[in-house]
This record gives sequence, structure tokens and C-alpha cells, in this order.
Amino acid sequence: MKALSAALILLAFPANAAACRCFTGMTLDQQMQSHDVVFAGQVSEIRPPSGGDVQVTFLVTSRIKGHPGNIAKVSIASDPAACGYVRPFFRKHNIYVVFTDTTPSGLETSRCSPNKLGPPSSIAVEAMRNGT
Repeated sequence: MKALSAALILLAFPANAAACRCFTGMTLDQQMQSHDVVFAGQVSEIRPPSGGDVQVTFLVTSRIKGHPGNIAKVSIASDPAACGYVRPFFRKHNIYVVFTDTTPSGLETSRCSPNKLGPPSSIAVEAMRNGT
């Protein structure tokens, strides 16, 4: 009977059944290697989801890896089951270090990426660039 109840719950709430799983055992160097573009930037705009992802626009202040351009538009899943943020992480006017991946539709990040609030120090930027 318990198995039947569990199966009915999974059928009734399929989005919740496929939970996000983040691998947390990576070093900063491994995180740098596993992401295509890493930058520091100030949030200039946040577009709420319209049936899809949240889009956050950053004014890039420091390029750490890759070529984000002067303005980077980053998509984030709005569904927590797809590793989207449960509550807003990015806030307008704040500066973040953002780890993104390049997809056919542009740059994407998730709550599994080691995004951090606050501008990086010049020492941290050099360390990330050099892989130390």
C-alpha cells in the first residue's frame, strides 16, 4: 500500500519527483575548468520567467575565463527541480562572480554553480585565472 501511495504522489507531482542534484566536492580549480565563462558583474536587469527561464543581465566588471562581452545575459531555470534557484539569488545592483556554461541559446547558470555575491579581489581573480 505504501508503494502505491508513493507512486501516486510521484504521478501527481512529476516536477518535484525529478529533484536537482548538485555535486559539491569540486575544488575551485575544478569548478573553473568545468564552466565555459566566468566573470564578475553587476546585475542591471532581471526578467522574470514567462513560461521559462529567468534572464539576468550583468554589466561585466572583470573577465576571469572566456569572453562574456561587456554585457552578459544569463539564463537561470525557474524550476527548482531543474536546479533553478528556489528564491531569488541575484538582486539588482549587486555584484557577483558568476560561473556559466555556453549553450545554443546563450549563457546559463544554476544553483549548482559556485556563484558568489561580492566583487572578487584582484588576488582572487589572478588565482582563478592561473588555476591556483
